[in-house]
Amino acid sequence: MKAYKIDEAGNEQVISLLRDGEMFPHVGFFDRSPYPVTVEVLQHTELVVIRVDDFDELLRHDPQLTMKLMQIMGSKIIELQERIQSFISKDVQHRLAHALINLAAERGVKKGDGVYIQLPITNQDFANLIGTSRERLIAPSMK
Repeated sequence: MKAYKIDEAGNEQVISLLRDGEMFPHVGFFDRSPYPVTVEVLQHTELVVIRVDDFDELLRHDPQLTMKLMQIMGSKIIELQERIQSFISKDVQHRLAHALINLAAERGVKKGDGVYIQLPITNQDFANLIGTSRERLIAPSMK
């Protein structure tokens, strides 16, 4: 699944690619306002829905689950901080390399001397993920 927003100019900005078993919306645990992004299913997916009140009750009665949730949220905050820093200070080549390294670590499958990343996303989705255009992503020189 991909989570994205549409900016004022109508451009899609991919916020994250959700992995198998990952929960969303993250902000829904702390803020009852509508989820600020759109989530699109990219392949066959099963969703498990837990009412917010039931989840709150579960967290009150299971401190280990609450601690695990805090660890997940902390990791998400760090991941988003790193992406923001990358957008601010890195060029497209560095953002591309950083995204590929992260995707290889998270989803890569080692085959022979390489690591293969299989994602059900388009070139445009990947360009949106790293904050560039599709044309710039596939161009031989990404200056």
